[in-house]
Amino acid sequence: MVLRLASLAIFLVVVVAATSAQVLTNRPVIPIVQHDEFRDDSGQFSYRYITGDGATFAETGKLVPNDEGDGNVLVKEGSYTYTSPEDDSIAGLRPGGVCHCPTTVPHHHAQDTANVPHQSR
Repeated sequence: MVLRLASLAIFLVVVVAATSAQVLTNRPVIPIVQHDEFRDDSGQFSYRYITGDGATFAETGKLVPNDEGDGNVLVKEGSYTYTSPEDDSIAGLRPGGVCHCPTTVPHHHAQDTANVPHQSR
């Protein structure tokens, strides 16, 4: 009886694993067709991605004086657009906000985006 339950448990694990793997592998790979990025030494940045299915993602970070007047804060804003599975056009704005970061934000190295093709238009 114990052997049958163990065999059934193993069979169920294999079925669930195979089904999960099939779901993950049936998703299409959507390429990034354009990637624009700018960063300066003070930590300000802007980037934008456009994917092969027309979705766009953008974000900017700008240093502005803090309320106390003794330094800067990084304010970030962003937006996105995509087409839903129901073929509706979706657009949104990620409102600006203060990033509680040091005034100088570490620069991202080239290997951070090594797998992303860089094209500027």
